[in-house]
Amino acid sequence: MKNTNLSNVKLTDVINVDTLQKILDAFSDTTGISTLAVDLDGPVTKMTKPSKFCMNLTRGTSEGLKRCNQCDIQGGLKSGKLKKSTAYYCHAGLMDFAAPILIGDIQIGSLVGGQVLPESPKEDKIRLVAKEIGVNEDEYINAVRDIRVLSKESIEAAANLLFIIANTLSDVGYQKYIGNDLTKKLFEVSHNIYEKITEVENYVNKVNEINSILVNRFDTLITSANISADNVEEIDQVAKYINNVSSQTNLLGLNASIEASRAKEFGAGFGVIAQEIRKLSNMNSEQSKKIGAVLHTIKDSIFNMSDQIQDTNENVNENVEALNQIINSIFDLRKDAELLEIFGNKLSDLNNK
Repeated sequence: MKNTNLSNVKLTDVINVDTLQKILDAFSDTTGISTLAVDLDGPVTKMTKPSKFCMNLTRGTSEGLKRCNQCDIQGGLKSGKLKKSTAYYCHAGLMDFAAPILIGDIQIGSLVGGQVLPESPKEDKIRLVAKEIGVNEDEYINAVRDIRVLSKESIEAAANLLFIIANTLSDVGYQKYIGNDLTKKLFEVSHNIYEKITEVENYVNKVNEINSILVNRFDTLITSANISADNVEEIDQVAKYINNVSSQTNLLGLNASIEASRAKEFGAGFGVIAQEIRKLSNMNSEQSKKIGAVLHTIKDSIFNMSDQIQDTNENVNENVEALNQIINSIFDLRKDAELLEIFGNKLSDLNNK
């Protein structure tokens, strides 16, 4: 199994202690051999089927407890280096064995079994240990006589069984670690997706608001353009009226000139006035035509501008509709992100059981 940054993983992170305790209890009930689970710092479960020699007397002293814990840890580390179960004698002269719990290539703990003897105890050595740890020698000797004596084959079989259990726990632990790691990444991804969706949604809403403002302004511009076109039309009508009046004035001036020529010297002054009236009429007519031409150009420009505004307004409305569809899609994505988070929670709960 490949090491994927497992240096900080602890035994209790990947294997439930209660479950581990039940497994060791079942092992001891089956074999009659005492067992214990340890991590790199010390015990993580209660010792199963402890003997009086080990639990009450040896571990009952501070020095004895210190030596026992060191033996458990060192025996477990030795098995981890060899990557198999290892039998060894503890400081008190009993035979123990350990099987490593590995996550990838990293050892996170060990299963330790033993408190047995392959042969009758050597009482002189037992007395020496009793003196060193500070217990009554005779009581210590009587207790060691109750320790089960098993053949090396039986001890090896028990050690192999414990190794199989440790391997199974290693696989389960590794899968749980991978599951926890994937769950964590799933949380991060779903959280990032949710944040990005919210960010995009805010941007889209702002654009939508701006488009709504533009639609209102375009509507106002269209209304203003139509009003301006109507005003130009009215001015054009006034210009046409002025041009018509100028034509009538010019005709009256012409008639006046004719009458003045008939009156000869009596109508000379009136003829000059009539002539000026015709000139003024012609000038007004020309100006009216120019005004009419300019107004026509303005009117065409306003209608053209109105058409362009209308087209732009339709485009903006289409954008608004498209943005609304995007908002609906974002809403669906947000629900998917929430589902991812729910699934992540369920997966995390399963991994922690």
